[in-house]
Amino acid sequence: MKLINEYFSGLLVFFTSPIMYGCISEVSLVLPHNNRKVVIEGLLTDEVYDKAFQESHLRESEGNYVRLSYSDPVNFDDPLAIYPGTSNYTRDQSSPIRNALVWISDDLGQIDTLVADSAQNEPFIGYYTPRKLICGAGRTYILNVRIENDLYWATAYMPKVPIIDSVTSVYVKKPIEKFSGYLPVIYFRDNPSTVDYFMPKVVVVPSYTDAETPSFPHFNSGIGGRIWNYNTLSDTFLPEYVSGLTLKLGTTSSSYFTSSLELGQTYDACLFSLTKEAFDYYSTLIGQFESDGGAYKPTPASAPTNIKGGALGFFNASSASVKRFKVE
Repeated sequence: MKLINEYFSGLLVFFTSPIMYGCISEVSLVLPHNNRKVVIEGLLTDEVYDKAFQESHLRESEGNYVRLSYSDPVNFDDPLAIYPGTSNYTRDQSSPIRNALVWISDDLGQIDTLVADSAQNEPFIGYYTPRKLICGAGRTYILNVRIENDLYWATAYMPKVPIIDSVTSVYVKKPIEKFSGYLPVIYFRDNPSTVDYFMPKVVVVPSYTDAETPSFPHFNSGIGGRIWNYNTLSDTFLPEYVSGLTLKLGTTSSSYFTSSLELGQTYDACLFSLTKEAFDYYSTLIGQFESDGGAYKPTPASAPTNIKGGALGFFNASSASVKRFKVE
């Protein structure tokens, strides 16, 4: 009985101790503003599209561009801040860099000084777009960025990409009916003598474009919704002729959310070439997007960069193969 009394007395002391009531201290979750980095996001493809249309309809982020920002957000302390110079809330958290000098050259001697964003309000502040640069597979591009007295540079090779022969769709039935749906299936001839890397994508054809010709940029377009429209593919285990590869529509952070094609809708199936460097970069981003930080999906390391001079980000050049199809 004495032993039991001593046991409950110990519990009483434990549950009535100050530890259980808690000593509450305020902890600031605001990270320091110092040590911010320049972030450079550069993209070139050999797709032909109407730059003037993209500009006038505020779609410059879908085409070829270089975007400059800082690693700390513009509304660091206030998530409901109004974007400077506008009446809009900040949908885009990046702090843009204006008045930089940006130019791209290639191994054929082309030089193009990029034009600062035409849309002078959020979310396109910080974009710089080429006007005369003509890109092609098998060529190397050099990016130079001068921000005040600092110079950053990067080199990107644009690998060739296989031509998509045809695209079909298949209905995939899953145990839970609401996750069932149509997925795209592509056919193409791969080069067996090299190890190649790709970014496959499926993009909804917008109503403003010609129904017969893929005439809009695809790399940063997608199927929308809660899917991040990026996926990577290595041909290490692919046969010489890929006779029916079912494509994943993108990446999601939720294992309970899937996306499928809509019956009767027209899409463009795309295959973009990637270097091994770009493959590693986008694969890391996808891993970060999919990670929940748990024991089985821990947060991966930071994404690699090919930017020299101390900046974060990546400069990528991809050749594109596009095939239009309708889900029937």
